[in-house]
Amino acid sequence: MQIKLKKNHSLNLGYQFVYNSTSTDLLSQASANFEEDNIDDDDTLGGKGTSHTLYSEYLYDTKNTFLRFGLRNSLLSNSIEKFFFEPRMFSSIKLIKNLRLTSSFELKNQQIVQLNTFESQINFSGEFLGLPNSDNFWVISGTSDNELEELQIIRSQQFTLGLLYSKKGWHFDVEGYYKSIKDTSFTRNILALLATSSSDELFINSKEKRWGVDFLLKKRVQNYRIWLGYTWSKTLVSLPVIQKRKFPNSFDQTHVLNISQTLKIKKLELSLGWNWATGRPFSILEDINLNDDDFFFSAINKNGLNSERFKNYHRLDASATYRFYFDAEKKVSSLIGLSLRNIYNRRNKIGQKFQFETDQDNVEDVSIQNLSIESLRFTPDLVFRINF
Repeated sequence: MQIKLKKNHSLNLGYQFVYNSTSTDLLSQASANFEEDNIDDDDTLGGKGTSHTLYSEYLYDTKNTFLRFGLRNSLLSNSIEKFFFEPRMFSSIKLIKNLRLTSSFELKNQQIVQLNTFESQINFSGEFLGLPNSDNFWVISGTSDNELEELQIIRSQQFTLGLLYSKKGWHFDVEGYYKSIKDTSFTRNILALLATSSSDELFINSKEKRWGVDFLLKKRVQNYRIWLGYTWSKTLVSLPVIQKRKFPNSFDQTHVLNISQTLKIKKLELSLGWNWATGRPFSILEDINLNDDDFFFSAINKNGLNSERFKNYHRLDASATYRFYFDAEKKVSSLIGLSLRNIYNRRNKIGQKFQFETDQDNVEDVSIQNLSIESLRFTPDLVFRINF
């Protein structure tokens, strides 16, 4: 509901209700480092929760200044009840002609938590389940249905400050940001990867900090357009239970550069783009140990989690599309296009997996292989579309 206070001033009021429900079979997610008496066949992790939110927002809008101040008051309820205040702010102020200053601040809380399994078990089929494993799953925060340990609600705060310049087809945007996330929950499966950890917690919480600067430059000259985007950023995770020093997030890339351009000639549109980025971090597994229950475990080397990086990522893409009509009345439009991905056939490593071999006569004789996951090599793609 919007209430007009007076010229250039208004107030927005509202109410939001959200219902969440999650359920995950713990037995299917657990690795060998869970004791048998910890998890039964019918154990599940999850629950049901609701959120009731009252929000208010004040807006001041003129030719030179735009201000928005808001406050969300949320009651999150599942097996426990918590009340949260979430202030929000955004401003855009004209400094001089064609130049504006922007800033924002916000606090957020998230009731649904994604658990990163960081699976450590290697099974006897010779397939390693991943580090981290792609089988991440979502659960409701708070105490689970089977009274396992409490999962914390994710809390984050973010600040941004930027400049925006536009003139005669030129558009330049630069923005710096800082984001802090607390109480991100992880399963304890990762504890088996580091011999230095003796924790027996089912869940461990982390703190994550991100900061960086985004640059965007755009220019249009008649039917030709060009974009240049660059990001410098850093993301560090703190998990004192696992290791004392911080380590980069699995998706941390210090430098990301994108250059793209398009040229439109009547019904034909041509585009060319190049992407370059710092390689993502990864962990190295060096040893495999056999415990009394005949399970194989991997061990991260002494440098710790995500201490290594893949080679820098880059690729060149191109595409051409042609639009036309089947009928004179122009009621049926069509498009035919050809795209070429990774034109120079670059072998870009973006992830890893592990597999091992065992001697059938001696199961303790184990060798491990660190295998890389690569993105698509040179890939052509043809598309034909008809719109009625």
